[in-house]
Amino acid sequence: MTFGKRGRPPEDRLLRQREIFEAIAPRIVAHGARRLSMRDAAHAAYLSIGGLYHYFPTKRELVLHGLDLEARDRICAEEIARIGDLSQQPGSLIDSTVDALMRIFAFIRPSALAVIELGSDTLQDTFDDGWTSNLGSLVDGFRRLLPNASDEHLRSLARSIRWIVRGALIDRNVDPEQVRSGLRLLIAAHVDGSSRRAA
Repeated sequence: MTFGKRGRPPEDRLLRQREIFEAIAPRIVAHGARRLSMRDAAHAAYLSIGGLYHYFPTKRELVLHGLDLEARDRICAEEIARIGDLSQQPGSLIDSTVDALMRIFAFIRPSALAVIELGSDTLQDTFDDGWTSNLGSLVDGFRRLLPNASDEHLRSLARSIRWIVRGALIDRNVDPEQVRSGLRLLIAAHVDGSSRRAA
């Protein structure tokens, strides 16, 4: 037996949670998680308080949604799929990859800042779990950019990106454009170095 209104497709709860989280994320970054009330969050997401609690039973679940493993896995998979056509020119593929990494960064960053502010000890575990599960996906994605690179070279690139992103996630004053520039330089250098080795 199914529930809900007849003719209405089942709700994508994870997508709806992402929409709500993304509506309140700028407030977490600008003002901090402690200053965010559930009433303010509901207002920012254009929901009633009851509607907000339906998706996020606690404020902690709301502000830490960007670190939720299922949510991160989904956004990573969507971004890797978005990179798209393997026959693109290397420059546009590099830009597509950097754009995808920046969207993932923007999704995770408010929750990383919230964890630090709230004093939770779960940040390191969350980073380790997430990067372990997503490292393989990153390596597979980079294989498109660097088809002749060894697995070790691809893992090295993924680790270097992890270091940049980790540092940027916990620095409240970081400029996202600096992160974008650093990622682009790193990836372009690996692509260029791989092309020279293949020639």
